[in-house]
Amino acid sequence: MDAFEIAQHRFGYGPKARVEQAGNPRRALLRELERFDPSPASLRALPSSKQAIENYFAFRRRQRELSNQMGNAKMAQEARLKRFRGYSDASAARGLLGIESDTAFAERLTHFWANHFTVSVAKTQVLDLAAPHEFEAIRPHVMGSFGDMLAAAVLHPAMLVYLDQFSAVGPNSTSMKLRNQRFRRQESEQVNENLAREILELHTLGVDGGYRHGDIVELAKALTGWSVPNVNPQRNAVRFNDGAIFIPTRHEPGARNVLGRSYPTNGVSQARTILKDIATHPSTARHIATKLARHFTADSPPQSLVRKLEANFLETSGDLPSLYQTLVNASESWEPTPRKFKQPWEWVIAAYRGTGTQPKNRRMITQLMRAFGQRPWGPASPAGYEDTA
Repeated sequence: MDAFEIAQHRFGYGPKARVEQAGNPRRALLRELERFDPSPASLRALPSSKQAIENYFAFRRRQRELSNQMGNAKMAQEARLKRFRGYSDASAARGLLGIESDTAFAERLTHFWANHFTVSVAKTQVLDLAAPHEFEAIRPHVMGSFGDMLAAAVLHPAMLVYLDQFSAVGPNSTSMKLRNQRFRRQESEQVNENLAREILELHTLGVDGGYRHGDIVELAKALTGWSVPNVNPQRNAVRFNDGAIFIPTRHEPGARNVLGRSYPTNGVSQARTILKDIATHPSTARHIATKLARHFTADSPPQSLVRKLEANFLETSGDLPSLYQTLVNASESWEPTPRKFKQPWEWVIAAYRGTGTQPKNRRMITQLMRAFGQRPWGPASPAGYEDTA
């Protein structure tokens, strides 16, 4: 492959029909990052996460109402189909951005990060929230810092629901004590570790990143209280623009110790402070550098490239545009021999771009990707879709 083909296929989604070759492929890629629009009109027209939460609980109420009445199976089915139509609309908007975009490298990065911070519609409660998660928590931070993206992604309502954090209650929290008094019992629930485990294992340090089970437990306790509306109790809840809330009475009191560092009792800020430190940890730098190099170069990426990305991540405390610049400028990224298969999503978007066509209807993208085994926001696990052959 020549440099133009590498820029188009390795970094982007392939050339558009009748595209003119850029004079300097490296410079053209970096200019794409400057022109990236994190909030295009087509996405702003879709429901926000706040609206999605309201829609979901309205759906649940409607389902309960219909289940108590005879002969309403058709209406119940229509309520379910309405949710799937919303998912298909969002999938189509996402696909069209990739097909039409003149900043395909930036779109590719967006989808890389969305897969890194997977929330999956395989869990049906997330069907309304997966798209807002990418559009609100990922896209605005693609050209920012990894730490800001981390906090936005893991504390977003979609992630709180996907990994069951929204229902977590601190074992010694005010809510647990009141619950014990009400039911005349004395017990302490085990803290929910799902989100904390995935933050450390998948999102930051990596499976060999040096954390212990005790670090998972401590982070899990710091995350208690983070939830979504319509989950009681909600008195005195702190509310956020993305629809997430923090319920102080459900938060586990006390200082936390994560990775050898102590974090004092600080309510809503405790988890955020821990996440900020984890985001710049050396193991996080290594983990992110490896995944980025693997995605854009080869299943077994050159270790020299991984080291360059890792060094940049540590030097800049996870500044993402600087990391991308290092990736683009590295000689290892321009090895002419093809070393990477296109994923199904990349292949379909490239086919539309190369032929100058578009999907026939809003369901086509979802149907195609389901047939290829990679439907949008549909991995079977929090690890996301595999990034190897």
